[in-house]
Amino acid sequence: MPHISHPVPARRLTPAQRHFFFGYYDRQPWSADGRRHLAVEVPFMDRPNTGADRARLGVVDLEDKNAWTVLDDEIAWNWQMGCCQQWLGTAPNREIVYNVRAGGRAFARIRDIANRRCRDLSAPVYDVSRDGRWGVSVNFARIHRNRPGYGYPDLNDPGAGLSAPADAGLWHMDLQTGAVRLVLALADATALDPVPSMGAGPHWFNHVMISPGGTRLLLLHRWRTSAGNFHSRLLTCDPAGRDLFLLHPGPVISHCDWHNETRILCFCAHGSDPGWGYYLLNDRSRKAVRIGADVLAPNRDGHCRYRPGRERRWFVTDTYPERVETGSGSLEHDLILYDTATNTRVDIARFAALPGLEGEIRCDFHPRWDPSGRLLSIDSVHEGFRGVYLLDVSAVVDDTATTTTSSPDSG
Repeated sequence: MPHISHPVPARRLTPAQRHFFFGYYDRQPWSADGRRHLAVEVPFMDRPNTGADRARLGVVDLEDKNAWTVLDDEIAWNWQMGCCQQWLGTAPNREIVYNVRAGGRAFARIRDIANRRCRDLSAPVYDVSRDGRWGVSVNFARIHRNRPGYGYPDLNDPGAGLSAPADAGLWHMDLQTGAVRLVLALADATALDPVPSMGAGPHWFNHVMISPGGTRLLLLHRWRTSAGNFHSRLLTCDPAGRDLFLLHPGPVISHCDWHNETRILCFCAHGSDPGWGYYLLNDRSRKAVRIGADVLAPNRDGHCRYRPGRERRWFVTDTYPERVETGSGSLEHDLILYDTATNTRVDIARFAALPGLEGEIRCDFHPRWDPSGRLLSIDSVHEGFRGVYLLDVSAVVDDTATTTTSSPDSG
């Protein structure tokens, strides 16, 4: 099956010689009209952040020469996810939600960017429903202790010494009223089909994703083992924490995306199949189908995200940096489009990574689609600083692109 090279130029959206990024691949950085793109500006890029390090949340106006406007400088942030900033479906060209911190605690703030008015909620946000009316929250202090780069430093955490608290885990947030309630406790998750490696923990939840229609949630249940590493398994439930299901037992589960209300795209190993790869998992059944095994390189994990639209034909993914055996021996990573209809891989970009930016301070592409499904934005350091870049992939994702604009890669 074809493996195609179709290079797409990247245009920087953020100012040069300063450090900007958006963060995770499963959030919406674009306003619904495609005019504005959210970003975080930080004063450095080469060390872990502390609670004393301030960053600024702002917006890039693509119709005004990429003008940068700061919206807030009180944010709670990390290198992988920024401040969980995203547009809200209630007013998708005006309202955003993100996390701030004060007095040793993090909490969500909803802001109308047109009039600058804002209101604060009582807990931090992780993901929000497509209609913008509700969201989910997790313990960011607990995540930071166990997986730096995804939580927030220097937050108060009364359950810090407990393995799997009964009063902490996954919270449901009503973004209209501000009401927050615990829907799935860590203690309840550990009681579901426990395995010996769970031991004393600690346990935590991470990577919660709400399905497109808001009927189901997926989340990673993680714990530290006696060897000091962590294991993961993939759980699903409804928004009230009911109908809890162990979809994949792990021990290694990576990036996911909802295909629809009942299927999940996931990078993992499954059953007797050798190696790691992309699978479509059927929620509440554990049936799985391998995708692109012959064209998507095995064991090369990436941040996968379906193109907007009901057909779910294309998804984008990236790769972690690997050393390229050229004259420079540089570290480089790829940006890839995959056509599920024709089993075609299209390599659209390869950029250099900077040595030393590893672990929690690394800069992954984290590719994000614009609402039209014609543009992608990524974070990259290939110019020597962190920046947010735009790629126009409309020529590739047209129905005829793989046969009329590209040529097979003979290598």
